[in-house]
Amino acid sequence: MKLYQALKKAYNSLATYIYRFTSKRTIVDLAQLFDTPTMTKYHQILSALRYVAVEEHYGQNDFGKELYITANRWESDTALQADLDRFDTLIKSIETKGYNMKSTIYVDLNNNCFNGTHRLALCAWFGINKIPAYVVKRQLNQPTIEEMRAYYRLSDEAYAQLEAAYQRMYTRIHNK
Repeated sequence: MKLYQALKKAYNSLATYIYRFTSKRTIVDLAQLFDTPTMTKYHQILSALRYVAVEEHYGQNDFGKELYITANRWESDTALQADLDRFDTLIKSIETKGYNMKSTIYVDLNNNCFNGTHRLALCAWFGINKIPAYVVKRQLNQPTIEEMRAYYRLSDEAYAQLEAAYQRMYTRIHNK
């Protein structure tokens, strides 16, 4: 599993470098990003998966972290705990210091966030409307809803909770 984690980290570092080199950095407005009709259901649910964990962190539900853990249970317990710890650290950092404008999300031409969904969910929670993003000049292949539900092992109830969470996130972004 350590080899897998090392390879995953190396791949992500290389992909990030390539995206930065070949993409344009800009400031995106979250309301406009979420209003884009081409944002896929996959990316809506992926963002909501992070958002419910934030909600639970602030006592708004009692299922967010469990859904997050269920969706990421393919990781080793150690890697999953490290991911949860990094997410908690990010939550506390943005809560106390605000959003670090040197930190970017990555979106494709259809405004689908494929790197930075944790930050995207936190920006929605804290009402941060404008953040830096690299816009990658291509459309990424996306799984179908059925593929996503199978991969993340989402029950009908969990999927419904995430759809409702996305609506709360959308409303929160538009009411700030």
